[in-house]
Amino acid sequence: MQELPLRDLVPATRPVQDQELVFDQDGFSNDGAQTSGLLRLAEASLRSFLWQGKPEAATAICLLSRIEIQIGNGNLRHHSLLNGEAKRLMPGDAAGAYMEPGLLIFNRQGSLVTRRLDVANRTLTGDIITLAESVSSDTAFNLGGFAVSSAGHVAYRAGGLEARQLQWFDRNGKPLGVAGEPDVNTLVCVELSPDGRQVAVNRTIQSNTDVWLIDILRGGMTRFTVDTCVDQEPLWSPDRTQIAFVSNRKGAYDLYLKPSSGAVAEEPLLQSPLSKAVEDWSADGKFVLYQEAGPKTGWDLWALPTFGDRQPIAIVNSPFEERDGQFSPDGRWVAYQSNATGRFEIYVQPFPGPGGKWQISTAGGIFPRSRADGKELFFIAPNAKLMAVPVKTSGSIFEAGSPTALFQTRIVSGGLAAQQTQYAVSRDGRFLINTQVDESNTTPITLILNRKPPAK
Repeated sequence: MQELPLRDLVPATRPVQDQELVFDQDGFSNDGAQTSGLLRLAEASLRSFLWQGKPEAATAICLLSRIEIQIGNGNLRHHSLLNGEAKRLMPGDAAGAYMEPGLLIFNRQGSLVTRRLDVANRTLTGDIITLAESVSSDTAFNLGGFAVSSAGHVAYRAGGLEARQLQWFDRNGKPLGVAGEPDVNTLVCVELSPDGRQVAVNRTIQSNTDVWLIDILRGGMTRFTVDTCVDQEPLWSPDRTQIAFVSNRKGAYDLYLKPSSGAVAEEPLLQSPLSKAVEDWSADGKFVLYQEAGPKTGWDLWALPTFGDRQPIAIVNSPFEERDGQFSPDGRWVAYQSNATGRFEIYVQPFPGPGGKWQISTAGGIFPRSRADGKELFFIAPNAKLMAVPVKTSGSIFEAGSPTALFQTRIVSGGLAAQQTQYAVSRDGRFLINTQVDESNTTPITLILNRKPPAK
């Protein structure tokens, strides 16, 4: 399966067919998706598609992954691209796949299962049939460890969730130690505290995603949020006294704020009907950078002042996806990733503006991070290499050198997953990377041939 921008899937001039399908978990927002057509669905702030089949095919079968998914409480839903209608089918652990003639294949309670789908009536029929036990999945990215082909073959990887560990590296890739033990609880969202003493992360235990704190100096881990809804994407305040995060306890993902001591319950920082993801906090503490899923433009970057009337400021608002914004150490620039060229690249523009923008990466990139003195910008290339770019600023001018590969990483999800940051940069220039553990012991992929049933 290949991840492609929505506009690359089907030519906009081709009429949308009645039985084009999309599957995701529960949590799909119908904001802006009430009219027909691919364009309208593109305006519904969809995060990404995993494409199956050929763009010129008469119908499109896609897997959909969205930020609104509620891990563990998810339901497989059927979406018609003709009219945008969504219908809940049944509970599932991750996005499903459709196989002609009329099979829905999906993860459920750790197993890979299938059930017949009546496309015309949008209903499931017959019994659930188990294809394989103990099939891997990634609840953070809402993906099952399997794929299907139009020829009726099914490939899957056994073994459950992969082990991950936070590991320190110097700029030459030399290992310098670890932070915490190996973790099989979908460890993601690495956020190093300003003093370098703690790391805030996300972990998913028994289908409940929360923020946890790892003590780097003393060892050990403590749970920071306890709500039964999804609490994720932690962000430290510059003075280390507070942690912002997002939660879907009110429906859409909103911003919350809680003292890092945990002594006081969290309070809403920003609430609105649109889902959000918190990204960065300016060094002077005056602005919180976040991304918001707009009904017409998808993910856009906004800044929330922590003073005055606290009205959000639009930073980048375009028809493309803008994510993972980061302030420069002096607060005068914002680096971010955008798929305006058809793939994610790294850009920089002045904050709060106005001004031009500069493309930093040349062959794809995600997760920009600044060196503490602001003289270097880092990002992850599509091949999972850690890249470095020297930068200079003078007034309103931003100058960037050529990207240079520092070392090959084993960062979780490689360099292709464009959400949930997997590394941090310390003030002394070390890199804390969420790394796949025991890569050499990865379980093999099993192929089931000719699983396609006879047509009825």
